[in-house]
Amino acid sequence: MEVHVHKVGLMQDVLKHVGIGYTRHFGGIVPVTKVEAFATRMQRLYRTDLSAAERVRRKALGRANAALFLYPRADRQGFDFIGLLTAGEHVAAAAEMLSDAGDRRQRIRFEDRYELLRLTASGGQVRWTWRLTQAAFDAQAAAIRAAVRRQDDDRSVHQVIADLYAMPGFRGVRTQMAGLLRVLHGEWQRSRQEARCPYVSTRPKGYVRFLAIRKMPLSEVVDRMVMGRKPIPYARVHEKGAKS
Repeated sequence: MEVHVHKVGLMQDVLKHVGIGYTRHFGGIVPVTKVEAFATRMQRLYRTDLSAAERVRRKALGRANAALFLYPRADRQGFDFIGLLTAGEHVAAAAEMLSDAGDRRQRIRFEDRYELLRLTASGGQVRWTWRLTQAAFDAQAAAIRAAVRRQDDDRSVHQVIADLYAMPGFRGVRTQMAGLLRVLHGEWQRSRQEARCPYVSTRPKGYVRFLAIRKMPLSEVVDRMVMGRKPIPYARVHEKGAKS
């Protein structure tokens, strides 16, 4: 089992799988001390490690295929996991409480912050994309208002702006970012009596650049976490370029 090197890469991979039919899902959190055994069990029971050719054969027989995604949590105590399943017969259908990604009440969530959903794009096409959950959006808006109202020190304003531009540039997130910038400028106008915040770049947020899928062995990630090191030894990836 391997873990995506970049969070955006995992989100793109999940989006891609859902887009080709992996719409049934289950998920949760697994402790770092149990994650390797968990991944091995998922491979043995649910065949999450099948090759592309084997998946095609199963689909032709009316059987479902499964996929598993793992990513270390910010507290370094465990891993978020997302299990995906296509239509058809599968042992996981009886063993897991499956949800439907297309149901707004059962959307796939990642890190308790992002949710996957279908939105209408320009041209009228409906496409899958990621966006902040309503709770995450509201918390970000509240942080922006609090930062702007604190007029004795603008470091907090710079921080909330940096947080906005650090969000992954999926189409749904970009739409919300525009709304959060409106919150920022509106609060700046009310609190500072100026038309707009001068610290915000006029350059628009870029699209996510679809990354080559890069992963590292789960065992290496676990070892780093057990030793108290950063789970993934790579810097944040710059996001721009391709539509998502």
